[in-house]
Amino acid sequence: MEQPWSEQLHELLKQAQLKRTAGDRAGAVKLLEAAIDPVKAFGTWRYARGTLALELGDVATAIAQFEQAAEREPAVPEFRANLGAALLEQGKQGDPAALQRALEVLQQCASEEPRLPHSHTNLGMAKLVLDDPNGALACFDRALAMDPDHVPSLYNRGAVLKGLGRLPESLAMIERVLKLDPKFQPAIDAKKKLAALLTS
Repeated sequence: MEQPWSEQLHELLKQAQLKRTAGDRAGAVKLLEAAIDPVKAFGTWRYARGTLALELGDVATAIAQFEQAAEREPAVPEFRANLGAALLEQGKQGDPAALQRALEVLQQCASEEPRLPHSHTNLGMAKLVLDDPNGALACFDRALAMDPDHVPSLYNRGAVLKGLGRLPESLAMIERVLKLDPKFQPAIDAKKKLAALLTS
């Protein structure tokens, strides 16, 4: 008997994640693209494909895939949280309409009590791009209330605090990041810069 499509999808996503974790994102994309159409019809397939596209810098594909994921499964705010992140990237590349839409999509996601912190983190990033550091801090705090060890929120909160001139607090955030992920290069670099500023 043929394996149900949902099980095929689950197995495929597991294999793709192994390739992604090993650093072979192109291989993970190839694996996903080889799936049969009924498997590709799942919002989760679109979400996985969009995530890889975003990581590979293909923002247009990421937006298209996240749009379809959200359309297929509108009850999953996390799909729209990643759509917001992709729109934010497009906004950073000089598209003000994408930036405005990112803010709207992410505000909606954050209001729907998502189970994961990403909606709040991505909304914080949008507020930061729109020059609202205090609004960004509030978003990162909401994300950290859901997951105190959420590295992106800790790191970005540290960056905002540095921008606000609150250097000791910023360093404390960066040190928390490095306890969780000692090899996280942006945090290693940030700690060196902060240490230099605090001793100058």
